[in-house]
Amino acid sequence: MHRGSIGMVAALAVACFAAAARADVKLAGIFGDHMVLQAGMKLPVWGTADPGEAVSVEAAGSSVKTTAGADGRWRVDLDPLPASDRPIQLLIHGKNEVKIGDVLVGEVWLASGQSNMEYSLKGASNAKEALAHADEPAIRLCVVGNKPSLDPLADRKVTWQLCTPDTAKKFSAVAYFFGRDIHVATGNPVGLIGSYVAGTPAQSWTSLESLQSSPELKHYIDDLTKARESAAQGDKPAVSAGVPTSLYNGMIAPLVPLALKGVIWYQGESNVAQSDEYRTLFLAMIDGWRKSWGRADLPFLFVQLPGFSRRAAEPGPAPWALMREAQTSALALPETGMAVTIDLTPARALLHPKNKADVGYRLALVAMARMWRARGRRSSRSTFRGTRFAFISSTPMAA
Repeated sequence: MHRGSIGMVAALAVACFAAAARADVKLAGIFGDHMVLQAGMKLPVWGTADPGEAVSVEAAGSSVKTTAGADGRWRVDLDPLPASDRPIQLLIHGKNEVKIGDVLVGEVWLASGQSNMEYSLKGASNAKEALAHADEPAIRLCVVGNKPSLDPLADRKVTWQLCTPDTAKKFSAVAYFFGRDIHVATGNPVGLIGSYVAGTPAQSWTSLESLQSSPELKHYIDDLTKARESAAQGDKPAVSAGVPTSLYNGMIAPLVPLALKGVIWYQGESNVAQSDEYRTLFLAMIDGWRKSWGRADLPFLFVQLPGFSRRAAEPGPAPWALMREAQTSALALPETGMAVTIDLTPARALLHPKNKADVGYRLALVAMARMWRARGRRSSRSTFRGTRFAFISSTPMAA
C-alpha cells in the first residue's frame, strides 16, 4: 500500500476512535416524545455527557446551562411552566443535540403497587365502554418494565404513548380511570407512569435506607444480604422481585428526581400475614420515597384492600381486616389519603375485583380534595365535568 494511503487510513482510524470515545449528551430514559411535564413546579432534567462538557436545556423559550461533572452526570432545573395542551419541544445541546417533541405540561402521577394496580383495563367490568372512549390525546401513558435489582439503577428507558384504545387496554385500569377523572376535573393534560408488579410485597418497593430506619425491619436487611451472597455465587444471578429493596432499586430509583404531582398506590395483599409489621413498613416506604425525591409533602394516595376472605363460622383473627386497619396507620403522615373500597367487592372470595372505575374515581376524589384544600377553596362541592358523579365534600386529609 502507498505510504500516503497508509497515512490516510491511520488518520481515519484515529478520527473514528476519537468519535467513538466521545460520549454523546444523553437524557435520562424517563424523558421521551409524547411525555407530560409537571405543571407549576421546578422541573429537574438530567442525563449524561462527557465529563466537563457544557450542556444547555431549552423548553418553552427559556434556557438553562450547566456542565457535566467528573462522573459525566449533569442536571438542570427548569423554571415552572403553566399547564397547557399545546405541545412544546425539549432541546438539549452539548457536542450533539437531542430533541424531545410533542411534550405537554400538566399533572404527572406515578402509579405503583401489585396485582390490583397492574390489573389491565381490558379486564375491567366496563372495559368495552371505557375503551370506546379511550382516545384521549391529552393523556399520556408509560410503563416501567419489571426489573428487580440488588442495587439502585441510575437509569431506565421507557416509552411514552398517547392514550388510545390500543394502548389503554394494556395499561393499569385503576391508573387509567384515575387519570381520566383528573383530566376531566382539571382540564389539564395528565401523564401516568405505571411501575407495578403482581404478587410483590412492600419491602421490595422500600429503599435500603428506609429498611435500616427501624429495628423491626432489620430482618429484611438479613434477607438482602443472603440474596447478595447467593447472587455472588452464580454466573448470571437472577434477582427475585420478592427480594427486599429490589423493585425500589430497579423501578423507582431510576425515576428520581422527576417532578411529580403525586403517587397512587394499590398494594398490601402480599403482606396480609404481617399486618402488625406493615404499620411500620408502609410508613417507612412512603418516607423513603419522599426523601428520595426531596419532598416531604409528596402526595401519597393509596387504596384500601378489598373485602376478601369469607366470613368465619366462629369469631377469630381476621387477617384481611387487620391489614385494612394497618393501612390506615399511614394517614398519620401528612399529605396522604385513602380510597375506601371494601363496599365495592360483591363476592368476598374475589381477590381482584373488576370494578376498577370506582377505585380510580375515589382516588381522584381524594386527589382533588387535596388540590382544593391547597388552593384554599371554601366551597365543598364541585363537579367532574362530563362524568356521572358529583364531587364529594372536600374533607381535609389527615395531617
